Amino acid sequence: MSKDASLQKSFSALLNESFEQAKTESQAGKPFVLGSGFENNLFLPTINTTMKMLGVSNPLLTGIAASEEIYALPLDIKRSSRHKLTSTGVGFPSSKKFIVWLSKVLDQTFSAESVISESTMSEAFQVNSNANAWYSVINHSEDLCEASRSESMTQFKPLLRFLMARCEADIVMQQQVNKTLLSKEFDNENLACKLSLQDTLWLTHSNLDNTVWLKFTALLIENATSKLKDKQQILEVAKCIVSLQLDFYLEAIAHYEVGCMLTMHADKSELTKPNGVLTRGLLFYADGNGKVKNCFDGFLHELKRAYTIKLGKVSWRRLARYIEIDEDENAASGDSLEDKQYARLKKWRNGDGAISNAKLQSFFVNLVGTEELDFLVTIYSYARISLGLDKLLTQLKAQHKDKVYSADEFNAICRDVLAQYPKYYLRCVKRELVMVTADETL
Repeated sequence: MSKDASLQKSFSALLNESFEQAKTESQAGKPFVLGSGFENNLFLPTINTTMKMLGVSNPLLTGIAASEEIYALPLDIKRSSRHKLTSTGVGFPSSKKFIVWLSKVLDQTFSAESVISESTMSEAFQVNSNANAWYSVINHSEDLCEASRSESMTQFKPLLRFLMARCEADIVMQQQVNKTLLSKEFDNENLACKLSLQDTLWLTHSNLDNTVWLKFTALLIENATSKLKDKQQILEVAKCIVSLQLDFYLEAIAHYEVGCMLTMHADKSELTKPNGVLTRGLLFYADGNGKVKNCFDGFLHELKRAYTIKLGKVSWRRLARYIEIDEDENAASGDSLEDKQYARLKKWRNGDGAISNAKLQSFFVNLVGTEELDFLVTIYSYARISLGLDKLLTQLKAQHKDKVYSADEFNAICRDVLAQYPKYYLRCVKRELVMVTADETL
């Protein structure tokens, strides 16, 4: 039962509107598709995009399955229709089942202990903010809920603070945009007016250098009146776009890494040096010395260096021994097991093919062992983050193909933006250390 009946009615009313809309669209022959949010929102990307980046193939279906288990509420839609629910769409009978099921789930979601209240969720839903899905994840994440309840520092407390701030800023912006668009004074045909709607987000609620947004908008406006032809200006636009596209992720990663470092290191002075395995791995790639192919390769280089300090000389072949090769795969050719493991590691480093969660987990279990479980989880998370960044950069490179600049020039832009990561880390650790120190003096 909701803690506030009036708020429950408000949210129920929103679901009823969705139900009536689905019914109307179905009568018009339009299928119902479960939306993932506003894909072009760079300030607060969709949870769907973010989870795919981290290796979840279909986040929406994963979320449905998790809710079924948590609340013991099976969704009466067959497997084939579930996939259509997130792709080509389903008819009214299935959409009705889904909305009724979602209403029952939400009835059990909110309580006095919920991180996100029903009124806050409704607020996000009403303005169609991507915060809506993020709030749902926050309410269902054990780590984020623990971070909210705990008075002491946890790995996820800095990340939770960041996500809450981004979500709140996005909702306020969407509310303001809706009001502005209804104003007779707003010129919807004027590019400068449309870009100005996001000024507050990037100039006030992001730690991205203000010059990035200001330069980006100025160049876009110039391009609208007189198409940019100068290659240097076009490269500057590309760098601004990459900076905006990576900002959320670099900020989120920094907050997670800072949370890990604060909980793992007693000597807080060590945290003010961006020397963590993840930071150094990303910088190893960003330096662009040609030895490192991608972020994950940089992370593995740093991991190899750290284990060399701990164990003595660690070669790539020695590191490869921790990769598990399936029995049928091992029997498929005459190569030795060690050669197959080494070949697999080379593929990983070159970004040749996807790495399954199971393969990656077994590699780190074999490498780290299960005695240091917290470290194992952290190092696996760092690996997934590195792979996620590689996936994101690959997508960006595909979007920027066939431009006036070369692939090498665009790669250099990506590395330059990635090289800003220590600034994100240091800004975050500075803020968090102030909070930790204040808590310790209470």
